[in-house]
Amino acid sequence: MRKFYIDKRELEPGLRNPIVFLAQGLGSGSIYPFPGTWGTVAGLLIYLGLSSLLPAELWISWVLAACALGIPLCSYAERNIGMKDPHSVVWDEWCGIWVAFVLVPFSWVLVIIGFVLFRILDTKKPWLIGMAEKKLKAGAGIMMDDILTGICVNVILQVLAYLAMNLGIPLP
Repeated sequence: MRKFYIDKRELEPGLRNPIVFLAQGLGSGSIYPFPGTWGTVAGLLIYLGLSSLLPAELWISWVLAACALGIPLCSYAERNIGMKDPHSVVWDEWCGIWVAFVLVPFSWVLVIIGFVLFRILDTKKPWLIGMAEKKLKAGAGIMMDDILTGICVNVILQVLAYLAMNLGIPLP
């Protein structure tokens, strides 16, 4: 069985710099093993809290602003940590999971499916998702694969919600 631990070497730059700490998902990206998964969980919890409080237009604006901020934020964190695409930087996972649920009707079934699909696609990085990560530099490369992953998951969830609604299948 794997032990969970916090990688203090990667967390330490964030503890010295609040901007890096934000890029590290408030420390959620320093939890091992699977820092990307823990970062996604933290982003999902924020989605569950904020999206229920904000009207749809404001939630969409929040997600767009977070994605735009992510490029310079992740570039800054990468420079300050001193490594290319550090595992502890999970702002991209936060934005990607938020994109995955934009305008998706709320259902716990869709939340679970969306989370699992997001982690699979973010890990495997098929086609354009992997190409974006390889071709783009610094913050753009860090962010774009997760944004594209979020878009793919969003499309799948929209189709599932549409089919369930039209087939009369309740989604709890």
